[in-house]
Amino acid sequence: MALTQTQQFYPGMGLTTTKAPFIEVARSRGELYIEQPYELYSEENHEAWRRLYARIQDRWQRYATEKFLEGVSKLCLDPNRVPRLDDVNRFLAPLTGFKAKAVSRAMCLPISSSIACADASSRPRLLCATSTRS
Repeated sequence: MALTQTQQFYPGMGLTTTKAPFIEVARSRGELYIEQPYELYSEENHEAWRRLYARIQDRWQRYATEKFLEGVSKLCLDPNRVPRLDDVNRFLAPLTGFKAKAVSRAMCLPISSSIACADASSRPRLLCATSTRS
């Protein structure tokens, strides 16, 4: 099995919920967008996703609007595995004109060009939605 670019350049590095070394390297280089390092997600990461996804379902049913629930349903999220952004984008982009991208840091951008708000703390965030429209 061939190694991915992330595995080649950052061997032995995993994906954590705090700081991952390859993200810190990207940040030090000023790289905003990164490849989603799917191969680095551990079974523990997928288990955390399973628990989170299961826990949020009741809250979505209780508090979310019908449009939100319809939208989430159209994304075809797998409740058992961390979503691959490429898979999410196959559904998201045609419906909304936006794509999810992995990012090396949190940020807020103007809503006309992107929807990506998170705090600017030192914890890296791995999701950003950017417009596919010109």
